[in-house]
Amino acid sequence: AVIVLSILLAVGIWADGGQLPAEAPQVVGDLDNNGASVVKILENDIEIPSDQFYEKFHREYDQIPSDQLDWKTLQDNDNVLSKSVADLWKDQMPLPERIPQTSQVFDNTEPECDLEFEQVGSSCYYFSDDKLSFDNALAYCESLIPDHLNHVSLAMIDYSRGEDQELLDAVASKNQSFWVGGQMKDDENWTWLDGRDIYLGAPFWGSSEPNNGNNKCLAANVTTNRGFIRSYLFDYNCSVPLNFLCQESCPKGFRRIGNHCYFRSHDYEVHVAEWQDARDYCQSLSMPEGGYHVDLAVLGLPFQDDYHLMNNLVLGYSDFMTWLGGFATGDGYDFQWIDGRQIPNNSIYWDQDEPIWSGVLDSGVILRQHSDRTNLGSFPGDGHSFHFVCQIFKSIT
Repeated sequence: AVIVLSILLAVGIWADGGQLPAEAPQVVGDLDNNGASVVKILENDIEIPSDQFYEKFHREYDQIPSDQLDWKTLQDNDNVLSKSVADLWKDQMPLPERIPQTSQVFDNTEPECDLEFEQVGSSCYYFSDDKLSFDNALAYCESLIPDHLNHVSLAMIDYSRGEDQELLDAVASKNQSFWVGGQMKDDENWTWLDGRDIYLGAPFWGSSEPNNGNNKCLAANVTTNRGFIRSYLFDYNCSVPLNFLCQESCPKGFRRIGNHCYFRSHDYEVHVAEWQDARDYCQSLSMPEGGYHVDLAVLGLPFQDDYHLMNNLVLGYSDFMTWLGGFATGDGYDFQWIDGRQIPNNSIYWDQDEPIWSGVLDSGVILRQHSDRTNLGSFPGDGHSFHFVCQIFKSIT
């Protein structure tokens, strides 16, 4: 918090009654090496403890001849100085200087698969040799890796990750049919266990599937038409014993979007928060015993579909703003993610009028959904509270 004062404060007080020069030096609030509040006169490189500055200020204030005073300017500057130094500890450092750079601590790679799980794409799967009903298969998956940080469920296809064909090819290579995590709801709509819609028709469903209203559970079924071994989705009676396919998913409370796991505060009874408080909350969800760090979410990671991610993070809400892990740097006119990557000011993901709060050092980046449009925006991080999105990163230290 820099305060430019009148010459009266800077020199009239400390020059013991000397004549006031034409130009005023700068006086700033600062912290010394021990964190104590001080006032600096930049022109002469003088550093004065704040309490001494104020004591001498008020003593000399009453002794200055009235014809040399601009009373209104003096009073205004005194009020500004008093408030600014009172808030000096909080406002002294711009936001980026208070924030450790996560690029020095975390990477964004997927974890290695646990024993008996196979990696397909960026996910880990368990191909069972046993045959169970759908409900029993789901319970078996959920019992795998007890007390593990990640949640295990029947496998679900995420179309955004580009791994759907790779997964179905892996199923076909086993030459077996497997339960996967989809069911028919309301006697009409098919959904994955995480609530996402299952798209009907090509390319995933078998011909004429789903074709039986009494078959309400989903399996990846192997076919050998024309001599080709392929795997398609079929509806099955939920009580039929089949092999099953389990998948390591996100920890409880997180949902997978693309290649990463996210926690949306607006999905739970979590209060809105200022930017730094939102970041503190995300970090409190970290799981060091599993090698995972949680922080505010970022965009622009490799193999990440930002458009898909942005729209899924605000899915189900309108006229909505949520904090992301971006903030103003330097003089406040540039922005970067918490992992150290710059956010280009010419990025098309900014709203047309953004970043509107450039030049404000504590500005944070928001994801804003308004009028069916989803864009990045900026907002002062202090004094403004919104929902927020957390993301899991893998620790490399």
